[in-house]
Amino acid sequence: MDVLYWGNTPAVDLINLSMNEGEKYSSPLVLLLCGVGDPRYVLLTIASLPDTYKQQVTFVLNEICPCTLPRTVLLLYMVNKGKALIQLGPRHLAKGSF
Repeated sequence: MDVLYWGNTPAVDLINLSMNEGEKYSSPLVLLLCGVGDPRYVLLTIASLPDTYKQQVTFVLNEICPCTLPRTVLLLYMVNKGKALIQLGPRHLAKGSF
């Protein structure tokens, strides 16, 4: 089985809220991704949500390859923690207080 470290197709916004439910949609969303491979789809989907959407989005990731899912979860964790570190500012990063 070949393992691709990054997908070979462009990322897709899986929800496309403005074209489907509408930008005023205000209920939580749950998405199941089978054979997720890498976090491109999750990241683009989150980044494409309108600023007005304030509900929780749950992603259920299913992957058969034993090394792919942990890598994807780790990358998503790092993105989430990186956001928190950016909000703390450079002083906290320099002190190592994260």
